[in-house]
Formats: sequence, structure tokens, C-alpha cells
Amino acid sequence: MVTGGDDVGQWCTKCAGNVRGGRGAHCGRDRRDGTALRPQRDSEELRHRHEVERELGERLRCAPADSRRKLYGEVYEERTRRLPEHPLVVRARSSPSARQDAARPAARLVRHWATRTSRTLEIGAGDGEVTVMLAADVARAIAIDVADSLYPHPRPSLALLATFDGFAIPLATAAVDVAYSSQVLEHLHPDDAIAQTSEVRRCLRPGGVYICVTPSAATGPHDVSRSFDDRPTGLHLHEWTLPQLASMMRVAGFSRVRVVVSWHGYRLSPVLPLKPFAVLERIVARLPRALRQSLSPVIASIKVLGIV
Repeated sequence: MVTGGDDVGQWCTKCAGNVRGGRGAHCGRDRRDGTALRPQRDSEELRHRHEVERELGERLRCAPADSRRKLYGEVYEERTRRLPEHPLVVRARSSPSARQDAARPAARLVRHWATRTSRTLEIGAGDGEVTVMLAADVARAIAIDVADSLYPHPRPSLALLATFDGFAIPLATAAVDVAYSSQVLEHLHPDDAIAQTSEVRRCLRPGGVYICVTPSAATGPHDVSRSFDDRPTGLHLHEWTLPQLASMMRVAGFSRVRVVVSWHGYRLSPVLPLKPFAVLERIVARLPRALRQSLSPVIASIKVLGIV
């Protein structure tokens, strides 16, 4: 899968999910030189992306459970090949400074919990830039993804960038202090989410924390189908509400599920109970579509923490 920024609703998300009204990723700007895209070209590109991601998403939705372990990697490698203009493919091929700018909010967020002696794990790392940025500040920085096509070549020496099948994390029990994922959980079949989250819990040491950033179903859909459908029909297989996410994380073995409010990686609140934010999310979900989607950045500032 791949990682986006710290907050849904910024200039670009993993699935160009915040594009509306025929606009493309990066706020309607050309990904190469910042010039405005022609509306017709932009609309055609978005429609093509929707068709491809809908096809790939259906492949995962319809696959039997024992096939999905292999299929995740195949699907995301195929997306990279078939959608060379996808925002994350473009980002992975951009300049080092551009990649660092895109990764900086997420790295800033993780640093609120990571120290010099911490071992960090990023799940669904995409181009791995968040983990690369963290590597100089922690004892060990590890990134995993189901596909390695967006990783830099050659790979950096300080960070460990690896692949996995989306289920079994190739680390020992209690091996890391802080785990982080952004725009990943919604790409999993809902039957697989608890398996992956249980693995994250297994890898965390006592007192460890899992920072889970995923778009809210209340303001969705957040994948490319946002411009075409009322529900996710692309590569977002299931978008979660806060209560659903909290329940799943508890089943996965987390002793506490809390939230923190952040914006662009800056922490704006202490660790707080989830329930008041679930009430807010439920109120937003009842609003007309245009209004609730306009509130996406507000809901996106709520980050869920699974605490061991």
C-alpha cells in the first residue's frame, strides 16, 4: 500500500481521494512543473484512474481469503505500472527535497512518541521517505510494504525498507516501540484488518503505541471514487468510523484506544478519550454530503492511538 501525508485533505492523498469537480491531484496542478492541467486531460486522467482502481479493488474484494495474502503485492505493483501518473508514483520519482516535504508532517507526528532509543515501524510505507527521515533520530527505523516498486534505489543505509504479504510482519515479538501507518487500513479487506493489526500489536513492546491514520467513513469516500460514487469503489475496501476502529483494535489486543488531535504533524492536544470524538463524527455523518465532505480536514485531524 503506500503512505500519504499526516492529514487527509492536503494537496495530495494516497488515492487522490480529495479531488473533486474533475480536478486532479496536487490541487489541479501539473505534477511536473506546477502549471495548470487542462480540464479535459485532467478529467480523462481521473476517469482512467477510477476505472483501473475499481478493477483492482474488485479483484481484492472478490478474492477468497487464502488468495489475498499473495494478491495485495500483485495489485499494488500493477497499479504502479498501469498508473504512472498516480500521485504516489509521481512523488516517488520526484526530487529528494519534494519527497522530504511530503513526508515531513508524518515524521513530525511520529517524533512526538519516538526517542533516540526507540525502534520504529512504518506499515504501508510507499516510498519509505517517512522512515528514512526518522532514521537519524531513532535507534532503528523500519518500513514495510506489500510492494517495493516505490522504494528508492539504491536503498538508504540507515533505514531498513522491507516487503511483507500484508499479514505477517517479519519482526520478532515486542521488537518496536512505535508503529505508524497512514492511509493503509482502508486498503485492506475488512476481514484482513484485524490480522494485520494483531501483528502490529504483537511487534510492540509493553507501553508501545500504534499511531493509526486512516480516513473516516463519515466524510468519505476518500479514494478516487469520491468524484464518481457515494461509497468507496476503488482501492479503499473499507473506510472506518472511530467506534469500528476502536473495537477492532481492542480485539487485536490493544489495552487502550485513545485519540490525539494533530495538524501537519503538530500535536494540538494531549492524549484524549475517543468517545467525544466518536459523537462528533456521528454528527458529521448525518450532514448533507457536500457539507460533511467539506469537514474532512477537521475529522482528519483526529488520530487514533492503540496503546499496549
